[in-house]
Amino acid sequence: MNATRSIFGALSVALMSACTIQTDPAKPLLIYTAKQAVKLSYCDDLANTAYQIAEEKRGGATKQSLFTAITNDSSAEIKAALVDDIYRSDLESSWAYATNVFSECATKVADIPSDNIEVASLCAQKSLVALGAGEMFQRNEAKVDAYTAFAPYKSVRPFVVVDKVYEERLNSQQASDWAWDYCMSTVSD
Repeated sequence: MNATRSIFGALSVALMSACTIQTDPAKPLLIYTAKQAVKLSYCDDLANTAYQIAEEKRGGATKQSLFTAITNDSSAEIKAALVDDIYRSDLESSWAYATNVFSECATKVADIPSDNIEVASLCAQKSLVALGAGEMFQRNEAKVDAYTAFAPYKSVRPFVVVDKVYEERLNSQQASDWAWDYCMSTVSD
């Protein structure tokens, strides 16, 4: 009986070891190629810009003041087109507008099939949360206010993003870049 117990004990230890030892670390799920990821990063920047312009409009900024602000910008032509479009539309949500801009850009510029945009869209939304949290941090607003502002976007785990922005003391651009890069690194080359 002791011999049987010893065999079962040794077998159990061997099986447990085999189940817990991982020789090859888990690889990320590659959904996008490196080339697609670069194109999608352009779409993320465009969506962030659209969000900022839409927020300016909702805050009462005039169309002319935004044109004046972007006059010497290297991407003034693209931003001017966004300003025109935003001021022509009945904007109900800066978030919805920006995520729509991302999806359209991903389809038309990055050539991502519409049925394959969802993951990148979540990364873009994390980037939007980080951008907004970074702006709130720069204005010395309390972290709890950032939690409240982005709580409706649960699918992108806004509390994790807000914590990172406030703990690392990231400005809006640093925060947005971090969120995008971190998220996309798990799904692209």
